[in-house]
Amino acid sequence: MASAPLATVKLQNPYKFESTDFNTVGEVTIKLVHSDKPVAAANVVFDEKRKSQSQLLDPGNNGELHFYNVAPGDIQVTATYKSKDGAAQHVSQVLKAPLERTAPIPTLTISVPEDVATNEPVAATTATTTTGAAAPTTAPAPTKPKDETPSGAGTAIGYLIGLIVAGGVAYGAYSYYKKNPDAVQNKLEQLGVDIPKPGDAAMQAAADPMPMPKAPQPIQKIILDNSAPDPITPVGASSVMSTGEPTLVSETGDAMKLPQGETIVGREVGLGLSLVGETTVSRRHAQLLRSGNEVTLTDLGSTNGTFVNGISLKATTTLRPGDTVQFGDLRFRYEG
Repeated sequence: MASAPLATVKLQNPYKFESTDFNTVGEVTIKLVHSDKPVAAANVVFDEKRKSQSQLLDPGNNGELHFYNVAPGDIQVTATYKSKDGAAQHVSQVLKAPLERTAPIPTLTISVPEDVATNEPVAATTATTTTGAAAPTTAPAPTKPKDETPSGAGTAIGYLIGLIVAGGVAYGAYSYYKKNPDAVQNKLEQLGVDIPKPGDAAMQAAADPMPMPKAPQPIQKIILDNSAPDPITPVGASSVMSTGEPTLVSETGDAMKLPQGETIVGREVGLGLSLVGETTVSRRHAQLLRSGNEVTLTDLGSTNGTFVNGISLKATTTLRPGDTVQFGDLRFRYEG
């Protein structure tokens, strides 16, 4: 597989992958056999440079597991299984997976010495799973189809699709396990797999990854340039009483007393009511005009509209106490 920094890719259109971009082994295969028959159940831990992976082998895998997106080099592979006498056993081997190789998919066959449950080889794979001596003569040479591959980019796309499919299957299995841990535990024990339990150092499984915390949304600020004598005073949404002084109260409880004359509402800094960072509000969105204790509202051709009590404003409207005033997605209550 090849990868390159996004910033580098953006500089070229289209981007051409160089030989140095191919820095990951797309797929490796691990086979577990006993007396030339596929092992039915095991837990395989796969330790490479960048991370540790593990998979459960069940009869449906027919003795084979596939790992994707692997760092090249020597990889420690440990298989844990239960023999027919009920004893937990394990075996470790090293898989060599260099970037330059003759086989397109590095494969490691682990021979389990203890007597364990096995599958009968299926007809399609009988010729390649008979004896160690016969396997090389019946299996096709991997280098010939590899040489016919048109480009490394096509192979990378194939591996990427495989990663997406494998990720979806793994996520589904993980979600089912989290909801039904006891049922999964019982089923695996019936298959002869010794699953790590809390406190068992020899069988300790990797801990669940910590979820990435979500960044908190920034608090909207109301910047008032022409209302220094009347600073913003937070009040409860239901506690603002009619005082005769025209006031806008936000959904968070912040109150702004409207000064005499014109107040422009918009996203720009320096306006009478600056809603900085509110993307649904236009730069110069609407006009509030106070004359005495009467306030009128006019839309200034905003993109997302100005509303009074949910009705889009088409002409200048006089506000009444209790009206809901909305600029884009931002709502206020008018008190006066």
